[in-house]
Amino acid sequence: MCAPALLEGRKRLRVSDLRHHELLHAEASLQAWSDWARHVDGAGIDIKRSQGFEHTYFMLEAAASGFGIGIASYPLVEHDLPSGRLVAPFEFTPTGRSYCVLHAKQAAGNAKIEAFRAWIVSVAQRSRLDVPCRELCEGKRASARRPTAPLESAE
Repeated sequence: MCAPALLEGRKRLRVSDLRHHELLHAEASLQAWSDWARHVDGAGIDIKRSQGFEHTYFMLEAAASGFGIGIASYPLVEHDLPSGRLVAPFEFTPTGRSYCVLHAKQAAGNAKIEAFRAWIVSVAQRSRLDVPCRELCEGKRASARRPTAPLESAE
């Protein structure tokens, strides 16, 4: 993610363009750039020079202010992209990570827990990228139907 001005009128960047920009990440997702680089064959990216921020939202503020290019998951930026506050110069890529809902065995069937589970699953499904399995298995860059940029492993 970055400020629109950082693209200098272009819609996209090449992976090789990253060496000319400051990379930004949240400390909680230190491996985000490494994970993304593996998905896009970004062998020449110097990930060690990425600037860390204590919280993802601090990193996104730095990116929106033009300090560099950040990496974040789609749900964290889905409102900033259409508003133009941030742009996504690369495709979102799947992380292979997932979440699960856990509850105590004795709480099974509890209406409040079932309602929460149904709600959180519906939110997750709305934010999910539509990536054909074939592309993932072949290691190709994922083509998403939503705006494109790295997914945080990122997270």
